[in-house]
Parts: sequence; C-alpha cells; structure tokens
Amino acid sequence: AMAKNPNGADKALVDKLAAEFADELNNLGVRVAALEKKVDNVKWGGKVRFRFAKSWKEGREGYDDKRADVNGLLLRFEPQMKINEHWTGKARIDYNNNKEMRQAVNYPDANGKNGVSVDRIYVQGDYKNLTIKLGKLPYKSQSDYGTFMDRYFTGGQVVFGSDIMVALNAGRARIDDSGVMSGWTDDGVVSNYLGVEVYNNRKDKFTWGLGYHNFKMQEYNRGFGDKNQATLGIGLGYKFTPDWSLTAAYNKGLKVDSNKAALASSKQQKTYSVELSYKGADAKKVNSWGAFIAYRYLGKYSGTNWHTYRLNNPTVTSDYKGIEIGASWAPMKNVTAILRYFNGKTITTPSKKYNAIFSEFNFLF
Repeated sequence: AMAKNPNGADKALVDKLAAEFADELNNLGVRVAALEKKVDNVKWGGKVRFRFAKSWKEGREGYDDKRADVNGLLLRFEPQMKINEHWTGKARIDYNNNKEMRQAVNYPDANGKNGVSVDRIYVQGDYKNLTIKLGKLPYKSQSDYGTFMDRYFTGGQVVFGSDIMVALNAGRARIDDSGVMSGWTDDGVVSNYLGVEVYNNRKDKFTWGLGYHNFKMQEYNRGFGDKNQATLGIGLGYKFTPDWSLTAAYNKGLKVDSNKAALASSKQQKTYSVELSYKGADAKKVNSWGAFIAYRYLGKYSGTNWHTYRLNNPTVTSDYKGIEIGASWAPMKNVTAILRYFNGKTITTPSKKYNAIFSEFNFLF
C-alpha cells in the first residue's frame, strides 16, 4: 500500500498502519524496497464468461436439431508485464469448457478444445506514432472493422501514423479445411501470411480503410480453394452522432482454384456487411446499453472465416447471408450481458434456412 502512494483518507490510514507496524517494516528492510520497485510490474485482468448459443438449419436431422451448439464456461486471465518505459509483455490464458453444462463435464476432451490454453504470448513496444508487436499476437483488421480477421497470428506487426495509420503484418497462421483460423490442434495447413492496411483514425466522424492480405499455403487447402489466397478489403463508416453510427465493409477473394466449380462460384468469393449501431454496453457504467441491426453476407472464400462476426456470434461462420440484430447491457459494474439473433439462409445452392441465437454473460475483473 505504501508503494502505491495513496492520497487523502487512504494515505491517513496507511500512515497510521505504518506507525503501528514500524518495527515490522524496519525488520523487512530491503525486502520492502524491492517490493516497491516490483509492485506495478505485473498487472492481472480477465473475466469469467458464460455462453449459450443454438442454431437451426433446414434439413438438419436427429440429435443435432436438439442440442446447443455452445453451452459452456470460460475463465480468462490476461497478465501484462512491464519490461521498460516502452515495452510490455502480454499473454492470454484460458480455461475453456464448451461441453454442455447439463452433462456436468469438467475435464478437457480428447482433441484439446476444452481445457487450459495460452493463445496469446507477445511483447508490445509503444513509441510516438509507432506500435510494434512480436509473438503470437491478437489481430483485428482495422480497415474493414474486423470483416477479414479477428483472431491472431504468429509473427510481427508494425503500426505507424497518427491521422492516417499504416499496418504491416508478417508471420504464419494455421488454416483448417473450412478456412477457419485454427491453432487449437494440429489440424489444418500452415500458411505464410503477409498483410498491409491503410486507414484513418477510428475516432473520426468519417472512417475509411483499405487492406490487402495474402496467405501462401504450404500445401493445397480446400478451405481457401487454392494454395494461395489473396483478399482485398475496404471499409467505410460514419458517426451521425456520438451514439449512432453506420459501418459498411466489403472483402473480395482474388484467387480461387478454377478446377473446382464449387469453389469458383463468385457467390463465395465475397463477404460484406452493413451495420447500424447505437452506443454499446460499458462495463464501467451501470445500466449502459446498446443495440444494432445488420445485414451480413459471409462468403467462404473471401477471408479467414474467423471474422469479428464469428467471434461475437460463433454460430454465424461462413456460407450464410441474412439479418442479425443484437443488444448489450451492463446490469452491474463490471458485468455485461449480450444477446444476438441471426435470421438468414445459406449462400450455397440450394439455399437452406438458417437461424441462430447467441447469449453471453461476462464478469470482468
């Protein structure tokens, strides 16, 4: 407490305790001094999360029709370790149990999708108009508001600029056969990744961005339709008021294997979204809330299949188009509730109706 340099009533209390335990503090000596130097070097944050999601697809039969797609708990720790004036070490540690809670399962399954994982380990250097990240780092494409990717890759990122930002990405990612950013297991194909984005300050009233991404697979991957996949993305946004905003994003897959007619379909080589949103829940402000309505068109071969829409509603992946609505609310401090609903159909012909509902409670610390 002394190392925190408190003020006001807190300082008076600490001074009183310091006087009371003066002998003990003197006996600690150097140990107290060392503690004062290290007390702020490591900061911990995280959350406890409960998710429930269910989907209905036309033609689905049997048990799949009755089960919840997601019904589980997550415990997340996010430590930050101060290295020096500019550099910080960061990580994310999860215990994830996606098993249905009604089965009371409390152990990892065979393929490792449940259990403890460290999916982010990286260092970050912050300088004036320059940020550098190295390691297994989180990445959300900014130029298109996460339409291309909202996941992570292993490598490095350099972002520089003030009013206009430039992001350069280089590294590797693992892509499974459905085009999903993998990494939980050894499934999928290792890919070299290069990307560049140019976009303006996200706080501006009018926002825009342009991005180019290229994956070079080490072997053929039907998730992207070829050994090489290039994607061009663009995003536009406008804030009517501080509370109301409209965003639109479009991604185009530039390469696809022409030998496979199903993959060469132009319907699957594009992804786009238009979203009108109002505010949003702020965990620090009790009773703050927000809502949105959007139209999504999520092609299979125009991105990573781990876009921000999938991250926020894991039942909505790719090969779907339709309307999504949602709301968020902070019923208590450091607690948020989220509810989303998707109504649409598949892009693949013949189209099949698809509906999904998603709910989430986050308890932040």
